Amino acid sequence: MSENAFDLIVVGGGPGGYVAAIRAAQLGLKTALVEREHLGGICLNWGCIPTKALLRTSEVAHLIRHAGDFGLSVTGFNIDLPKIVERSRKVAAQLSGGVKHLLKKNKVTVFEDRRSDQQAYHSCHRRPRQGPAGSGAGWQIGLDL
Repeated sequence: MSENAFDLIVVGGGPGGYVAAIRAAQLGLKTALVEREHLGGICLNWGCIPTKALLRTSEVAHLIRHAGDFGLSVTGFNIDLPKIVERSRKVAAQLSGGVKHLLKKNKVTVFEDRRSDQQAYHSCHRRPRQGPAGSGAGWQIGLDL
C-alpha cells in the first residue's frame, strides 16, 4: 500500500471522528484522519471544555467573595482576565494533546488540512486493492493533500 493509501479516511477530528478513527485502527484498518483546525472539535477547543474552565474560575471567585460565610478572611483578591482566559485555553490544549496522543498510539495517520471538509472529501479517491491487506478484497482509498 502506498504511503497515502488507506482502508479508511475520516474527515473531521471531533468527538465522533477521532473515536471512529481509533476504533477502525484497533480493528486493523490502515486509517487516516483529516482535521482542518484542532483535534477534538468545537466542543473540546472552543465550546464545552473552555466554557467549563471559565465557569470553574467563576465558582472559585464566588467562593472567595463569600469566604466570610465560612469563617475565612481573604484580602487582596483581584481578577486577572488574561490569566483566566489563558488557563481556559491551556485546559483545552492539554485535552487536544491527549486526543493527538491517542491517535498516535493507535497508529492513525493525522493530516492537518486547512481546506474545508468538502474539499478534503474531494481529495480522496478509491481504486481496487492491490495485493493482500486485511480482508483481501475491497477498495484502497488514496488521499491527495
